[in-house]
Amino acid sequence: GIIYNYFTDKRDILICGLQTYTQQMLFPVFSQLTPDLNISNALNAIIDSLVEKHKVFQSVHKELEVLAMTDEVIAEIMLNIEQQITQQMEPLLSRAGFVSEDLPEKAHIIYNLVESLCHEITFHQHENVNEDKMREIVINTIIYLLGQPNK
Repeated sequence: GIIYNYFTDKRDILICGLQTYTQQMLFPVFSQLTPDLNISNALNAIIDSLVEKHKVFQSVHKELEVLAMTDEVIAEIMLNIEQQITQQMEPLLSRAGFVSEDLPEKAHIIYNLVESLCHEITFHQHENVNEDKMREIVINTIIYLLGQPNK
């Protein structure tokens, strides 16, 4: 009963958990993007970290996907998290030398590519999809999309 002194209901607890997860688990992943980075190595490290986080929170992630489709508040929170992640990626990419006027769009595309790869590795595991090849394609696509960093 004491928990309800801090939260109004279970949904309130879930929302707090989502915010904490995003701040403590997802955002630190992007620390791999540094000015002296090897972009391929950094992307591999980011993907490894995100796949591991997807695996640890696999059942929660699945529930959140369902909730986002049926609950407007959760859908808004999930969209907000996605926007926060892509907005955080922009200055990191800029500091790493990737500067362009369409960086917000590129960050959004990168987010979705990596998220799709993580879902394939963690949840879907299609028999006809080679995960290593898919990872290679995603990384090469991101590198092509970003172009050469300005040094």
